[in-house]
Amino acid sequence: MSVHRPTETPSAVRLDSCSVICIWNIWEPSSPQRVLIYESESWESRAGVCRNVSGFSAAVDLRENTEDHYSLKIGEEERPLLASEEESSGLSFQLASLDEVGVLNFWVVLELPKANEAGSPTDLGLRPGGKVKLLHSSVLLTAERVSQRDAAKTGPLQTLHLKFLPTDSNHLFIGTNMEAGVQPVDVTSIHFSPFRKHLFLVGCGDGSIRLHAVSQQHPVSEWRNSTSGEPVISLQWNQTRPSVFCVLDGASNIHIWDLLRNDSQPVSGKIEMQYFTRSLTVSSSEEEEKLESLVTEAF
Repeated sequence: MSVHRPTETPSAVRLDSCSVICIWNIWEPSSPQRVLIYESESWESRAGVCRNVSGFSAAVDLRENTEDHYSLKIGEEERPLLASEEESSGLSFQLASLDEVGVLNFWVVLELPKANEAGSPTDLGLRPGGKVKLLHSSVLLTAERVSQRDAAKTGPLQTLHLKFLPTDSNHLFIGTNMEAGVQPVDVTSIHFSPFRKHLFLVGCGDGSIRLHAVSQQHPVSEWRNSTSGEPVISLQWNQTRPSVFCVLDGASNIHIWDLLRNDSQPVSGKIEMQYFTRSLTVSSSEEEEKLESLVTEAF
């Protein structure tokens, strides 16, 4: 899934003021499988829920029928903005959204038993014919208000990223634009290891990458200049190799790290590939030992 902000120049498909969210199949990379249009500047989209610069959250149901949505011609193809024939019921889960001043909102995504084509007289945010509701549950303030005097010295505190501890959803990690004792830096991405749940990666706006352990205040390892100064937009562990992770930078370059082969720099940068080669997907017994050795050597 990729998020594209509104263009600054006129668009051939009349989407100048809209954000475009594309859902891709890596085996068919020539065009997206789904195209979602949002009439605001969207920052991020996860699990069909979008957040934007205005502070709004919107839930998108990818299972809705093609006939319920407009179609738009992109290139030579007539492409529906949503398309699916899949049917299901009973969908329900919780999610959280964080704004930049530290207000944490909890939501419940709930699927209705039946859609109403006339819309809902009580829930004005529910699209006519839609079956998925986004209900506000509770709110929590996660950051103390900074006085004007302190804000003038260090700048206003911003909360930029939210991640729940995979092993205990009662604990959460919040990335900010502040750090004690050194130059402030934006935390732009956090991702927990699927193999070692106590380890997580942190990407920063200055291009630095850190490996942290939950129980330790300071990073286990830190890598600078691997993106040539470009900010880290996103990073993620490989799901089959414990020592492999990928980093997307602000110049749209993807850097692949394999800590077993080289724990000081990425093994590949600015790649152009449609899928991972065997060497980056097949695990070995030495990889998890390598992660643990990094923790042991750091402390």
